[in-house]
Amino acid sequence: MGSIGLLTASALDAPAGQTTAAGVYTTGQADRGRGIFEAKCESCHGAALDGGTLAPSLTGREFLSSFQEKPLRRMYSRIISTMPPDEVGSLTEAETLALVALLLRANGYPAGERELARADDLNSIVVAPPPDAAAGNGIRRVGGIRRVRLQADPE
Repeated sequence: MGSIGLLTASALDAPAGQTTAAGVYTTGQADRGRGIFEAKCESCHGAALDGGTLAPSLTGREFLSSFQEKPLRRMYSRIISTMPPDEVGSLTEAETLALVALLLRANGYPAGERELARADDLNSIVVAPPPDAAAGNGIRRVGGIRRVRLQADPE
């Protein structure tokens, strides 16, 4: 019975989780990620992160579907354990965190005041639907301006 009390106290002391919609990386960290991406990832994933014949797009609903509603650590783990394919294991923790920041920015998540500092911290951050790319919300960015769709846009 004493151990149950300890488990309950432990669970109550756990830090509250946050989501990627709360600005969990900084602009500077994403900028560093861009430099790493250009050197180690762009040749396969494309300059616009839109994929190509060798690798998938790193933006959009299809990319995010395997990460949404799961800890951000899952994205980090995918990168550090599989990329780049010809040098798996060559990325440092800091480089991988910067790449995660870049991917968050590229998918519409806002920057914040604090950098992603440690891989272990990502276990308590949940990947939320991107703020302006959620299906059916009627909002999208056009030239950096939020645009609310009130009726069907002419194509």
